[in-house]
Amino acid sequence: MYSSCTMSDRNLQARIRQQLLERFTDFKIGDRLPSDRALAKEFGVAYLTINRLMSQLDHEGYVERVARSGTFLASRERLTAHDHFSGTESQSSILCAYPNYYSFSIWQRLANIEQGCVHRGQGYIEYKMSPDSSYEKLIAFIKKRNDIKGLMLIPNASELGKQHIALLSSLNIPISLFEYATPIIGHDQFHTFSTDWHRMGYLKAEALIKRGHKKLCFVAHDPKSIMNDKHIEGIHQALRDMGLKKEHLHIQGKGIKSGESARDAAYDLTQQAIKNRKRHQSTAFIYGSYGAVPAALRALYEHNMNVPDDISIIATGKGNGEEAFERPSISTVANSLTEEVNGAFDFLKNPQDFNESMTLYYPELIERDSIKAI
Repeated sequence: MYSSCTMSDRNLQARIRQQLLERFTDFKIGDRLPSDRALAKEFGVAYLTINRLMSQLDHEGYVERVARSGTFLASRERLTAHDHFSGTESQSSILCAYPNYYSFSIWQRLANIEQGCVHRGQGYIEYKMSPDSSYEKLIAFIKKRNDIKGLMLIPNASELGKQHIALLSSLNIPISLFEYATPIIGHDQFHTFSTDWHRMGYLKAEALIKRGHKKLCFVAHDPKSIMNDKHIEGIHQALRDMGLKKEHLHIQGKGIKSGESARDAAYDLTQQAIKNRKRHQSTAFIYGSYGAVPAALRALYEHNMNVPDDISIIATGKGNGEEAFERPSISTVANSLTEEVNGAFDFLKNPQDFNESMTLYYPELIERDSIKAI
């Protein structure tokens, strides 16, 4: 395609290409980009020069050109294997491995990681893990490629065993861990980026107790995990600090298996918690993630229970803004997943800049209408 181009032509195209990639950071995936003619006028070059370059970027997966509609910033799901200007330099790609079940926090992290790869000019690869996927398969996949320069991992189990850690360490690439509440000591290529789950539970219980709620119910609708354990520990700590006993927290359920529906579990467990209220007398329900809230509200509605008049509720995280528009609006405790992802990119780029093995992010309480003082 470029055999007829002179060296000066190629240098010019390379400079414009770099400037365009920098410009892409001002757009979001799916945004319409300036037309080829507008770009040609902006850069002071021939239309065909820009048209050829944008076609190349379309081939590489940076943009998507739609006939009679325009050019749009693309999802980098298509991998760029080579630098088409030099023909020899391998594309640096980030692999994101995560459990294959719906979670808003996972989805939001993936969206932020993909967007981050676009802004950094890196390839983006997703690897979905089923509940029975082995890390051996993930490692074999990575070893087949020579372009993967970093791994962002959301484990599909509650704990990474020593064998798994050793196998992942053998890859000799930096690994950023999410949704994992413990640091991995003695392996410099790992760094954990986590919400302070203990603080998450503490803030929820504190907000409820200050409003007069002294009997709380934690609905264990998420998979069993270290995070959930720390979450419950934080609730117990708040109870102790405010003069209440451990028995003032009722835990409904034991946690589900990875891959099972947290939403279905939230509905069933809320039904059970309502039926058990005569025994535990809870006036407030605590949920591990916002995704459970619509199912919980449905269960409460079926029992003619109103939030917050009959029961107060509080959840973790965000639901793309829906939490503020529920009826009633839902109180949540959350931190910025964008901050976690940005930290993870920083680690993959310069692991030596991180002296510790874990970065904790402190969540924020946002009180809305779903909590009532009693």
